[in-house]
Amino acid sequence: MKNEKGSTLVFTLIVTMVLTILIVASLEIAGHYHLLSLRAHQRHQIDLTIQALAETIALEIQSGNSDFIPNNESTPISYTNIQMAEDPLDHRQATINVIEKNTYSIVVEGSLKKENRSVQLTLTKADGKWQKVYSSKGEIMYEKQQ
Repeated sequence: MKNEKGSTLVFTLIVTMVLTILIVASLEIAGHYHLLSLRAHQRHQIDLTIQALAETIALEIQSGNSDFIPNNESTPISYTNIQMAEDPLDHRQATINVIEKNTYSIVVEGSLKKENRSVQLTLTKADGKWQKVYSSKGEIMYEKQQ
């Protein structure tokens, strides 16, 4: 009987150790996925904010606001202290260039907790209509006409 009691105790300890290892591994995996989710959310927040900034600048150019229209191709306009309502970004910067007559390049960069993102909006006026082409790191994201 003494051997049976000891074997039950050993079996219980082994099962407890295995369950503890499984629970700790599950918590590690859940923590990793939580961090991935937070990073994806941060990237999404940055993307939404910098696209909103690019849209705001595009609207100013479309309305003819001379503060946002560079005088010539060699002199870009840069803004580093742009603020928007409920803006979560740590850093934001916009640069406006004239590519050619009635064609402007708006590059907006933003960062949040060491995550840096940028978007470029090419704004072209042809036949009285503005065309917007977004790109991010050289890839076209989407096009929209007004």
